[in-house]
Formats: sequence, C-alpha cells, structure tokens
Amino acid sequence: MTTLPLVLCDRREPSERPAELDALGLRTWHDRSAAEPELEFGDYSWQSLAHDFTVGVEVKTIWEALTRFQNKELQRQLRGLHDTYDIPIFLFGGKLERTPDGYCKAYGFTRLLGYDGFFNWLYQSTRYDLPELRIEHISNDNNLMVRLASLVAYYEKPEHKATWAVAERRPLFSTDDEEEKALAALMPYPGWGEELARRVLDSGMTPGEAITDIYSNAGDRIRNVKGVGPERVTKMKAVLDWKKVVPPDTN
Repeated sequence: MTTLPLVLCDRREPSERPAELDALGLRTWHDRSAAEPELEFGDYSWQSLAHDFTVGVEVKTIWEALTRFQNKELQRQLRGLHDTYDIPIFLFGGKLERTPDGYCKAYGFTRLLGYDGFFNWLYQSTRYDLPELRIEHISNDNNLMVRLASLVAYYEKPEHKATWAVAERRPLFSTDDEEEKALAALMPYPGWGEELARRVLDSGMTPGEAITDIYSNAGDRIRNVKGVGPERVTKMKAVLDWKKVVPPDTN
C-alpha cells in the first residue's frame, strides 16, 4: 500500500473536515486549540512523498466562492495559491445555475452576480492570469473531502513526476512537449481535467479537432468519448462563444 503524505489543514477550517479526512485514511495536522497550522494561502497543503513537489488546495462551497469573488478575496487567494505551491488547485462544490435574467443561482437562492462574468473569469481569465492553476468542481459539496482525499492519492502515483518548481514554472508532468501542449489546450475548460483531456487525445482527436467539433458540430464526435456529456459540451461552447474563438487550423 502506498504511504500518503501528512496533510496540513488550516486551523480556520471547520473541525469536521479534517475529521472526515482522518476517517478516509489520511494523516492530518489540525489543532484548533493551539491555532496550528496557519497556512498563508490554501486551506490544505502537503508535500508529495514520492516526488517532493508541494500541493496547495483552496476549498470552497459554490456559495462561498461567489461571496469571495464579489469582494475580490477569491482572486487574492488564488493568486497567492498559484505563487506558493508547485501544484495549486481550486476545489469547489455545489451546483451553480443561471437565472433567466443572467444571474447566479445556488442552493435555490439568487445572487446579484452575473453568471457569465463569474463563469468566464473562472475558466478563461484565470487560464491566462494563473496558468498553472487547476480547477476542480464537483456538483455535491458534501463530497469535497472525498475529492480532496482522492487528489492526495492521485499525486502520489509514480507517473506524476514533477519537472518544475514554483520559481521556474516548468511543465508539471514528465511528458513530451507535444503531449503537454495538447493537454494544456483542453484542460482549462469547464469540467475538464487531465484524465478527460487525455481520453480525448487517446480517441484520435487533436485539440483543434475537438474544439472545432464542439464549436461547429455541437460535439457530435467528441460525445463518443467516455465522460464527455451534453453539460460539458454546452459549457465549453459557451466559453468559445464568449471568447469568439476561431477553431485553430493547426493540430
């Protein structure tokens, strides 16, 4: 069995979250009585035992994310996360809907915050401003700690050999340059990650072909890839429309 690293949980996190990680088999450090540890950025962090790189995760429910976005705190937190850890991850949970008049709706309540503005900042602006940030979204915020535990195990896998550090910002994994570029072209879009992007490439499609299929053909071809459903296609099409992206001519 793979030994997993100690996970540092910021002292301000509610005690039930570290307790859930403990129940899931992780080792955690969270001592509210001693006010330790206090992380400058991120709610959870650890150093990989297998590869030595550091991982920092900011965790929020969708309602918390909307609130912090409105007061600019989320932008500050993610910038600090990006500049602090080798692998910065923003993990948030909860269903976000768009009201008929264009506002955000979560947990049955409407926020006077433009859905498109938040959506496009999260999945487009951060792609350029914080290029190494990984965005993880799950629809059920009750499973945030389950997802966090899976991330701890994920980054201990032998194939995840970090080849960069914060100061240098080299590519994350020891893949060839062409593969890294192809993965990077797909991963920033809503609901996408390395695993799904790799499935698309393994199906024989190039990033250009995948984007063209979504942009021009309603995703007729890419829907055959396991894990790519109508919701992902719709969200990616919305981003492409907003950016007025012209599908690339090159592969």
